Amino acid sequence: MTANMTEDGEFEELRFSTCSEFLALNLSLNDLDVQQSGIGLDSCGHPVLNMTIVQKHPARYAILIAYPIFLAICSIGNLLTFLVLAREAKSVKRVYLIALAISDFLFMWAQFFPYLSNYEGLMSHGAFKSLMEAISGTCTFFQEMFITSSDWILVLFSTERLIAVIYPLYYNVHSSKRRAALLVVLVFLLASLYSMFNLFDYYWFYNNDDPRCPVALIRPPVFQQRWHEIYEWSVLVVPVVTFLIILSVNMAVCVALARQRRFAFQEPSGSSSSCRRLEEPQRSVSTSPPAGPLRDHQALYMLLACALLYITTQAPAFVFNVLKLLQHAPFCRWTFTEASLATFARVVGLTININYSVNFLLYYGVSSMFRQGLYQLGQSTKNPFHYRKSQMSAFSTNTNRWQATATKEKKAIAATGRPTLESTSSNRTLLSQLAPETPNQT
Repeated sequence: MTANMTEDGEFEELRFSTCSEFLALNLSLNDLDVQQSGIGLDSCGHPVLNMTIVQKHPARYAILIAYPIFLAICSIGNLLTFLVLAREAKSVKRVYLIALAISDFLFMWAQFFPYLSNYEGLMSHGAFKSLMEAISGTCTFFQEMFITSSDWILVLFSTERLIAVIYPLYYNVHSSKRRAALLVVLVFLLASLYSMFNLFDYYWFYNNDDPRCPVALIRPPVFQQRWHEIYEWSVLVVPVVTFLIILSVNMAVCVALARQRRFAFQEPSGSSSSCRRLEEPQRSVSTSPPAGPLRDHQALYMLLACALLYITTQAPAFVFNVLKLLQHAPFCRWTFTEASLATFARVVGLTININYSVNFLLYYGVSSMFRQGLYQLGQSTKNPFHYRKSQMSAFSTNTNRWQATATKEKKAIAATGRPTLESTSSNRTLLSQLAPETPNQT
């Protein structure tokens, strides 16, 4: 970079490449005569948009009005979801749904301080402005981390349900709550690594930016510049790929379910009844629940509700990311204006906030077990002593029935040398009431 200085009517050309060299020459920004060739153009040669105009566009008021509403719905809904699921028996479904509730809750709250920065009255206070400048990079990191975690957990949940539908025997043998919990932890770790660039990039500029120097001289290390190029592509490609995976996996789940239902309706009634008669003794003496892809309808309904909400609300973001990809080289097939970018970005922001706020309403609408759990939560909160007393009474009743059935079985063994199918089936029924879920049950 060069600067032309006037000194006794003469011009002197000075060259410098770093901020320290610029300051060592005792220059100011008014002394610069910077060549403008190539500056302000993107990789396709189009003029770079003025982001100040984009940020101040009137469309931003849609987010400013809607965000507090979505935050309240998300906070109350996900808190109730967590309390209801925490009371359920441990299962793979419970692990994924609790992880989704936590990631959605934290994503919405990670937007809180950036939301406050839109109010000029708050930013006029020096202390608050300094605080926002100090934590802005951290807020961006957590937003990217939790939104990515939520999407990838939905990918895991969808894949788990697909395996349960297509390969039920394999799923019953290999699925476990421990494995699901480890996968969720792995997702959070990978999402944090994926979003780590926001911390490095923001705080490098936060610590090295000098308002006395030209912006072009504030250059990060080479490895950070390469990292920026990779990350800039990844924030467009990864959401597109994630959207396509969730769409395709859940379509596969729906197709598999439709085939199974069609096969069940087409099965001859005579052969079906004979098979049921032949398999009845085996089912009666079995110690595990009957295998089948539809064993946990509630988990399937809740997954499909989450997937439908995701696909519907993320479709604008999918189109937006595809258009931004087409805007970059080597495609160069699309160009945004300030107004179109501001409007499209606000629409995407609204739909994304809807996706991560209203899962509780979907669970309540599609799952009778969730509604029952919410009702029991309300009863226990309203009168905890009466609720615990009724629960103990139900447990005592089941225990007495167990003891009566066990006495009857002893007499049958003494008379015939083996337990009756009826008593064995009754024992399994009572055992399922006392311990509702087996280790591999979802």
